[in-house]
Amino acid sequence: MTTEIWQLSESELLADAAAVSHRIQLLEARRIALVAEIDTRVSREKLGFPGPAG
Repeated sequence: MTTEIWQLSESELLADAAAVSHRIQLLEARRIALVAEIDTRVSREKLGFPGPAG
C-alpha cells in the first residue's frame, strides 16, 4: 500500500521526489533508444507515417 503524499515527512518527500525524477529520466532515455531503433528498423509503410516523430 502506498502512503498518501500528505502523510510523508519532509525527508520522505525529498527522497520520493528524487526517486521519481530518476525513474522518469531512465524511462525517457529508454524511450529515446526505442524511437532511434524504430527509426532504423521499422519501415515507413509499417509505421503508417514518414517517421517515428509522427
